[in-house]
Amino acid sequence: MGRQFESEGLDINVLAAHPGVSITGIQHKGNPTLIQRVAIWVFGKVLAATPEQAAKPLYMASTIGCMGEFYGPTGFKEMKGEAGLVQPDLRTFDEEVGANLMSQVAAFLDIELEHL
Repeated sequence: MGRQFESEGLDINVLAAHPGVSITGIQHKGNPTLIQRVAIWVFGKVLAATPEQAAKPLYMASTIGCMGEFYGPTGFKEMKGEAGLVQPDLRTFDEEVGANLMSQVAAFLDIELEHL
């Protein structure tokens, strides 16, 4: 998106962040069984961040992030851990994937972009 906006002459910063995994309570919706509740609790204690911790990468991207940077938790499999710069999936650099995403965004917003 950043490359596309630049080519259009638009002064829009594109920032990326992901929260990792967080136990927010939504996992308990749908009346889980006792075994499922125990699994959610164990998973939450071992591999999930608190909602406050999960919000930090998004806060960092929006306040100190630069175009092209990607923020997320830096721990195991980026599920939780200290917020910081992480490596995006290689598909994010694929120009065909980016062009497809931009055409979908343009259609959703009902706008035309010249360089699609």
